[in-house]
Amino acid sequence: MNKEKGLPAGKAGFTLIELLIGLAMTAVVFLLTTQVVIALLGRTTKGSRVETLEQTKNDIQTDLNNSIKWAEKVDFVDGVLSVDDTNFELVDGAILKNGERLTSNDVRITSFEVFKRTESESASSGQDGIGLNAEYYNTRDFTGDPIQQIDFEVDFFWGTDPPIPGLNENNVSVRWSGQVETIDDGQYTFYTRSDDGSRLWVNGQLVVDNWGYHGMTTKEGKITLEGHKRYDIVLEYFESGNYAGCRLMWSHKDIHEEVIPTQYLYPTAARANLEVVINAEHVEDPSLTDTYRIILTPRSGTVGAVHPAPTSSPQSTGSPSASGGTESPRPTITSSPSPTPTGPGDRPTLPPATSSPSPTPTPTPKPLR
Repeated sequence: MNKEKGLPAGKAGFTLIELLIGLAMTAVVFLLTTQVVIALLGRTTKGSRVETLEQTKNDIQTDLNNSIKWAEKVDFVDGVLSVDDTNFELVDGAILKNGERLTSNDVRITSFEVFKRTESESASSGQDGIGLNAEYYNTRDFTGDPIQQIDFEVDFFWGTDPPIPGLNENNVSVRWSGQVETIDDGQYTFYTRSDDGSRLWVNGQLVVDNWGYHGMTTKEGKITLEGHKRYDIVLEYFESGNYAGCRLMWSHKDIHEEVIPTQYLYPTAARANLEVVINAEHVEDPSLTDTYRIILTPRSGTVGAVHPAPTSSPQSTGSPSASGGTESPRPTITSSPSPTPTGPGDRPTLPPATSSPSPTPTPTPKPLR
């Protein structure tokens, strides 16, 4: 028997094997605990970054909603969301508000788009339009304060004269907006004929792209619409020099190509919602991404031009030639170009209408012709 009280023989203390086993088990526990801590820290870091993305969305939504709710006029042109005197735009991965960063430094914004969502209006009475809103600018890029009026239809050839009194002969732009009323279901072909550029949106879709510096040129595009409804329509035009003119036409299964008559044009657009779509990623972990979809509705103001971004405005360092000018890539649209004048003696003229114009109502205010 071992002389030590209470200890059987051979059990005086830990053996070497038991000590090694104990050390090994301690190391395993330490490693497991370390892995758990690392995992927890990783989840905490990831969760914090997800929260940053979510907070950025909330900040943007709150700011945009407060700005747009009581705005008088909202536009989205060339990538800039203009809300009265406040501008929102995407610059170097951040959304700026009047030049000041709105989004978090930890979040990179990869895209910023605005879409106009309207329900097409049923034409209750039908064919009682009075024309389109017209904004005439003394610049080629729709800047400055416009002269506003209602135009019965878009069927103009100004030659070398100013489009309206108070406007320059050259370097001007015009935006017509409102709604167009359809006749029957089916595919409609819209045409713009202009010198220089023009482009047409119907129901928020770029249907005709006739932009750039050129002589009198016709282009067309097709869109399928329901009958007896009104759809938003925006036509933009700019003139650089020499002759000027713009015409808006359509055709349908029962309509030969003609200038869109006054009774199918309405100066007031439908109440619209704005859908803002923003794609974002975390700067330190680009695999963490989010898409913000924000629906905004002006309470009393109007939603004006909402165009895909970016859209280049015509610019030139000198006098553009009839076929010159630099254009950004555009969707391919079927076109039927007409000859471009080659000299001052080749005065372009618009072709005569293929049908007699319908009676013209007298809108208020009376348009300047």
